[in-house]
Amino acid sequence: MDARDFTAKLMDGTSIRGSSLWKDRPVVLVFTASWCKQCRAVHRSAAEVVKRHSGAALLGLVPADDGDPARGYAEDLDLGDPLGTADDKVWLDFAAREPPVVVLVAPGGKIVRGWPGGVDDADLDQALDDLAEQ
Repeated sequence: MDARDFTAKLMDGTSIRGSSLWKDRPVVLVFTASWCKQCRAVHRSAAEVVKRHSGAALLGLVPADDGDPARGYAEDLDLGDPLGTADDKVWLDFAAREPPVVVLVAPGGKIVRGWPGGVDDADLDQALDDLAEQ
């Protein structure tokens, strides 16, 4: 299944398109929320795995109505990776109904896998390794 393109508004006010991220590299999307207790650990863990994979990118996405509280969430995590707001349609396009959800998109935009509730580091690590070998 191909990932549907979307635009997210980043915490610094700029916008980013999903297709520009996954054009030529794997992207890990973390659907998260400022109020979600489990999300911080899932987001931090995914970021650590992505950092071990040269060329891979990470984008955290919060619901559109979570923009202001998400600024504090982003500051608390201090991952150096972008966090943006995305409307309900984007969440539904990636089958993210409740955070946290982690989705891996291959270069070119094919959805590889989604993990509702988060993903084990070893599983995400292996999935990114598998993409690198293709």
